[in-house]
Amino acid sequence: MWDYERVILLDEFKHKLEVQIVQFIKPFPLLLTSDSVGTVRIWVVRAPPPFKPHICHKQLVTKLDNMSIEKEVPVTAIDTHYDENTGQLLLL
Repeated sequence: MWDYERVILLDEFKHKLEVQIVQFIKPFPLLLTSDSVGTVRIWVVRAPPPFKPHICHKQLVTKLDNMSIEKEVPVTAIDTHYDENTGQLLLL
C-alpha cells in the first residue's frame, strides 16, 4: 500500500500467489485481498487521518479458503455491505 502523493511505501501485505482482488472494507480500517487459488484475507490497515493509527495495522484478521469439492477455486468478484443500524458486516 503506497502513499500516492509522497510515493512512500506504507505497508506490505503478502500472498504466496498472484493477487486477484484488493478492496477496502468501509467504514473500517480493513483491507480484503484474494489470490489466484481463492484464498481471501482480511488485514488491518492504517486508519486515515483524523483517526488514531490502529495498534495492530498489518495484522491478518482472518483467512478464508474458497473450496469446492476439495478443490481450490479462485474468487473473481467480492463485495461487502455494512449495516449501520444492526452493526452487521456482510461479505458477498
